[in-house]
Amino acid sequence: MCCNIPFPLIRVHPVCMLERAWPRHAAKLEEIEKLSHGTPWSLNGFLNEMANRARGSRVWLSVAKDRKDLTGYICFRLLPDEIYILNLTVAQRYRRMGIGRFMLTAALRYGLRQGIRRAVLDVGDINQPAIRLYEGLGFRFVVGSMMKGQVVMVLDF
Repeated sequence: MCCNIPFPLIRVHPVCMLERAWPRHAAKLEEIEKLSHGTPWSLNGFLNEMANRARGSRVWLSVAKDRKDLTGYICFRLLPDEIYILNLTVAQRYRRMGIGRFMLTAALRYGLRQGIRRAVLDVGDINQPAIRLYEGLGFRFVVGSMMKGQVVMVLDF
């Protein structure tokens, strides 16, 4: 750990790299989303987040180093004092390689550089792999979620 930040610095990943998502990527993101979630985001959902950078929205891709495949994505919003993780998904064939942790820690470090003091996310209450990832980075459960089957987790810096 570095600088009293509760998660490890991951600058590089052996399988992938991060870059900004653009509208030309939205169809592929939607494809990964549909294969990964019971209630997936729509194509327009991705396009709206990409278009709302002024509102603090960011969408990043995780791209295979050979540039031939998308390995996942993270969507988040920067709010005055917090980063809200909207969506973190790793393509099925790339799971259990540390890509989700790589994307999330990169987003958290980006938020810290922007001055955020807290990270917030919702996760399916039966999504144990995701919950273990978040708990391993220091997230804790808080009471209440507006969506049935979801729990809220926070990480204070």
